[in-house]
Amino acid sequence: METFRHKKENKKNSGSALILVIVCMVFAGILGTTVLAASMINRDMKLVDERAKENFYETESGIDIFIANLQKMAEDTLGEEYSRMLTHYGAYGGDAASVVKLQVRNSLAEELTGVKLVEGMSAEILPELMTASSGALFDGVKGFGTDYRLLSGENGVPAVRAEIDGNDLLLRGLSVSYTENGYQTQITTDIRVAVAFSQLNVETPAATGGRYKGYAILADGNIKNQLTASSIRGNVYAGKNLTAEDYELSLNSDILIVGEALETRKSGGLSIGSNSLGKIAVWAGSIATVDGSSGQSIRISRAECHVEDDLTVGADSSYVKIDGEYYGYHSVAGASMQSEGSAVTINAGGSTLDLSGLDMLWLAGRSVLEVPSLYGASGSVSYTEILEGEAISYRGNQLAYLMPEACIREYGHNPLTKAEYDEIIAEKGSIEAVINTTMMFGPDGSMSLAPYVNALTPCTVVPVRFMDEPEPLYYIYLKFRTASAAEDYFLAYSEAFAGEMEQYSDILNLGDVLLPEASEKIKTNGTVIRVRDHAISEVIAGTIDNAAAMLRQSEYGRRFSGLKQALDENYIGAQGNGAVRNLLRISEIEKLSGTETYYFNSAFEKCSADGASYQVMIANGDVSLTSKNISGIIIANGDVELSGVNFHGMLLATGNVTLRDVSASANSEENADFVTELLDKNPEISKYFKNYPLTQTDPGEGTAAARNISITLENWIKN
Repeated sequence: METFRHKKENKKNSGSALILVIVCMVFAGILGTTVLAASMINRDMKLVDERAKENFYETESGIDIFIANLQKMAEDTLGEEYSRMLTHYGAYGGDAASVVKLQVRNSLAEELTGVKLVEGMSAEILPELMTASSGALFDGVKGFGTDYRLLSGENGVPAVRAEIDGNDLLLRGLSVSYTENGYQTQITTDIRVAVAFSQLNVETPAATGGRYKGYAILADGNIKNQLTASSIRGNVYAGKNLTAEDYELSLNSDILIVGEALETRKSGGLSIGSNSLGKIAVWAGSIATVDGSSGQSIRISRAECHVEDDLTVGADSSYVKIDGEYYGYHSVAGASMQSEGSAVTINAGGSTLDLSGLDMLWLAGRSVLEVPSLYGASGSVSYTEILEGEAISYRGNQLAYLMPEACIREYGHNPLTKAEYDEIIAEKGSIEAVINTTMMFGPDGSMSLAPYVNALTPCTVVPVRFMDEPEPLYYIYLKFRTASAAEDYFLAYSEAFAGEMEQYSDILNLGDVLLPEASEKIKTNGTVIRVRDHAISEVIAGTIDNAAAMLRQSEYGRRFSGLKQALDENYIGAQGNGAVRNLLRISEIEKLSGTETYYFNSAFEKCSADGASYQVMIANGDVSLTSKNISGIIIANGDVELSGVNFHGMLLATGNVTLRDVSASANSEENADFVTELLDKNPEISKYFKNYPLTQTDPGEGTAAARNISITLENWIKN
């Protein structure tokens, strides 16, 4: 009985296990189906996401094509404006880069809209520029995918609008859509266009042409020799004065350009001649021996001199000799008096002016007598200018321009005391009331003022006070009808008062004025005087035709302006900067901290200082060198001082150059044109000169492919 019961219970347990297995298998099947379904859903989701991303990237690629078209249009506009700037540089002023940027912005805006936009305005971009047509912004985009649409301007979506935003051009509301395989992406964005100028050099003037090669020294300021003698062999440019202050400065050049005064001071001397078999071209604002120590000298040999203002002998016992050709001209438009300037004035005793070796003496101006308000004073003194009739004048001849005493009624002398002058004004009302312009005067009573002055305005009164005197004297000077009348008067005066003039020249110890013997070599706009052994031997009338002189002076003025700005007679670009600043990329020099020095071997390759044949020194500031032998280039954004230096090459300074016992030459015996070799073979040096390309040479710097137009997206929205 017990055995049977046990077997029966085992059968019951076997049935329960089977049921449990079946249940587990069902659950496993359900779980597997769920996992499979989840995997399939996940796969589909990934596929959707992948296609959505692909669609998005395709849409962005279309935007890139749109921007590329816009970039090309903007770069073309920049190229046109940049080219126009280079050929019309003077119209852009000093800040050409800023002007060009704004012009590009404005030109691009007008090209896109057909309207000239200003700040605060906006306009719809022209439809033909937005649609897929030749050269259109949308060209290459519409056919990019199966369905690429420009939504802007369609179905109530606003059209893209252009507006001026500061220095940039802003395109508002570009909206595009791209659909493929049932997937669609819409992007709306604003686009900002800015001119970056990361590549172009807008500092380059219209003409530089490498004309600075062959110059030994170029300075926008003054060039001065002090303490000891110095010599320069090579062309020289001084934007202001070139001064031999002590001892002698000798120059042998093909061209010498001095923006203001070519002068000697103290005991200085200038010896100037040609560096070749031809003539030296001298261009100067003026030439002078300046009042100071006696014995100053200026010798200019085999020259073609063009002098914008006067040649003045102002230091006692001076010696000035010029042979070749001399053209004294002036800027008629800038003259404060008719026919002022470009004359020769001898204001010093015991001096010699030797112009006898000239093949042409051409003087377009007449002297002007400057009467000071205070004699014997130091510092600033005001002057009254009295027009004279002479192209070459002596200090003593100023007496010729005083009102003749015989023509002053009742008083009969000149000058007048303050009491006398006040009395005339109180009783007569004007000084003209006591002037008799019809009165005959002179040793033989042959002269009258009537042909030369107006009866109503015959004179200019100048009060002059002498030091330590409480009241001024009133000098009455003649006021001529015209400049020609002043010349005619002096010719008549020099004949009538020949004896008196000779006495004055002897008393004042006037020296010689030696002129070319042949009269056809003398062309002047006023009288000139020959003087030998303190005696006036001849007074010669002017023979210049005024109309022809005006044309010649205009031409000389234009050429001198070009030389001062860019060492180029034909340069007509931006004014205001000196030639050094117009030739150099000052912005590149200003990046330097202090001074950079480069060394080069005989093959013009960079090397160490030891054994170097050439050296290039570039300083953002002043340079001072003592007791050195240098072959190479010195560039200073500041002043340069050289003492005991033997220099071969080219020195450029935006400031002043001071020489003390210096021998400078543009060439060396080994290589006459080594400056060109240095610049042509070393872009890290030539980049400081505007007529060389500005290239990137340091590792890690941007490449030449850098954009000049910057285009960025703003307010970007997807779907």
